[in-house]
Amino acid sequence: PQVVYGILRRRPIEMIAIGGNGDLPFDIDARHRVRATRDPNVRKLSGSDVEALRAGLDHVADKTFDEIFEETHDDPAYLNAMGGLMDAREFLPADLPDRENKARDILETAEYVAL
Repeated sequence: PQVVYGILRRRPIEMIAIGGNGDLPFDIDARHRVRATRDPNVRKLSGSDVEALRAGLDHVADKTFDEIFEETHDDPAYLNAMGGLMDAREFLPADLPDRENKARDILETAEYVAL
């Protein structure tokens, strides 16, 4: 989430990380809505990527910016970060079956994740 936030704020280090130093493929309007300025490159998305993106979009589709802000800033991962980087394992619900193994998977693969 921190990297996405940095991209939306056009922070130089994130811009370099996504291989861009010019215009980004989206616009942000006055109501904080992000709109793509090009079609997605679906060849880079797996079926589970598309499914996760759809679930996220469906979750926020009818919410205002303030509602989304409140929900995300009440999340334990955000609160525990105390202004620093969030620990992705904290996004896993406490009652998630096999939570420990999923958290271990996140630790093992996090260094290979790229935008």
